[in-house]
Amino acid sequence: MDRLQGVLYLQYCILLMFLLRLAAASGDSAMPATGFSLRLIHRDSAESPLRPRGNLTAEQLVRRLSRYTAARLLFLESTLHAAPLENDARPMVLQDSWQFYAQLAIGTAPVRINLLIDTGSDLIWTQSKPCNPCFNQREPIYDPSRSTSAVDAACTDPLCTPGMFHCVSNKCVYDIKYADETHSAGCLARETFMLPSTQARRLTTIRSLAFGKSNETYPHDFFPGAGYIGGILGMGRGRQSFAVQLAGMLGNRFSYCFPPVTDLSPSYLRFGDDIPPTPGLKTVRFVPSRGDVSHYNVGLTDLSFNGRRMRFTSRDFGACAMDSGSTYTILPRRVYNRVERVMIDYFSGFPHLRRVENSTSCHGLDLCYAYEGTFGAYPSMSFHFAAVRGAGDVELGLPKERLFVPLPGKFCLALGAWDEDMSVIGAVQQANLRLIYDLGAQQLQFADANCRQA
Repeated sequence: MDRLQGVLYLQYCILLMFLLRLAAASGDSAMPATGFSLRLIHRDSAESPLRPRGNLTAEQLVRRLSRYTAARLLFLESTLHAAPLENDARPMVLQDSWQFYAQLAIGTAPVRINLLIDTGSDLIWTQSKPCNPCFNQREPIYDPSRSTSAVDAACTDPLCTPGMFHCVSNKCVYDIKYADETHSAGCLARETFMLPSTQARRLTTIRSLAFGKSNETYPHDFFPGAGYIGGILGMGRGRQSFAVQLAGMLGNRFSYCFPPVTDLSPSYLRFGDDIPPTPGLKTVRFVPSRGDVSHYNVGLTDLSFNGRRMRFTSRDFGACAMDSGSTYTILPRRVYNRVERVMIDYFSGFPHLRRVENSTSCHGLDLCYAYEGTFGAYPSMSFHFAAVRGAGDVELGLPKERLFVPLPGKFCLALGAWDEDMSVIGAVQQANLRLIYDLGAQQLQFADANCRQA
């Protein structure tokens, strides 16, 4: 970590220590009835200690974003091909399959932790003493014996559900085995969590939040990043997730608004009345998917290219997940191949464009073009989703900012292909959108927004 990264991380530690002491001295803000916001930090942003030394060039950043998408696809593939759960093993691949983390504190003797944000998993977990073996963690490991609010969950706890947990000596225990041979085991507990609030000099306190105390984790480098990450904040649709546990207290809604992926500005995960009024919202419904209770799936029914329907059907796309861990949208190969052909036909009309055939120069993307001077005649696309009720559909427009990745002297299509019967809508296609997840109505709302101000 270079000097700038060290200074930024030290500033964060000093700020959070000040807030924790202030809360102890003046009283914290209990879970509000209206709402609150949680700050999200991109792993490659300037304030992240996970960022490589020095400034990232545009090419380096795109190469890293492509790597995260590839890892995310391995994560999803291993979930799709998992056999029925045995010994609570859910095969997944964890390394590099995420982009955002949040900073929280846990316990009445507060311990700072950085947790990965994952909209595709449910359990909140962090390392807990006694821990053997433990992965490398820079911050002190959470010690429940030092917290007066720590309570182990009994087997009768409503969140101790079969499949994820089993009962041992009236403790609700789990054992998660990931496809990359990483492993986390422990027991379900309830504890007080504290979040830096958007209100100055206050903490938002969430009491009796169910989470996993992991007493056994390996290997030593469980998470990338030299020990700055201490666990996962599951934001999926399952009952144990952070979003679902808080939903009933906060109007059953949470929201985010990501800036363009090459921007790396901080964003916020907003709950309840902290979600700003947003004009022009469109609404689609969540679609159940057999065997998948964690992902937020929507009904993708067709694509348009420059205003013309491509005449796909919902079966062509399979299940379609809104996913914050993937940078780019990934389509079944038969769908992607048709999209790529119409793109190639379109760009063939511009003689000064040259397709980049060198895969290294495409930084993990499949279709890139180089140009001299300037180029601005980009095509547009749209996603079409099943409407909440009645005939017709709901359109999500993809202007160039949501369709192409700009690079010096070239651009790349921000779509990819895989051999699964599933589509994944990534962060590029979600950029500058206010997305509101309504867990009560089982709906997703979205509208254009300036996410640098959201």
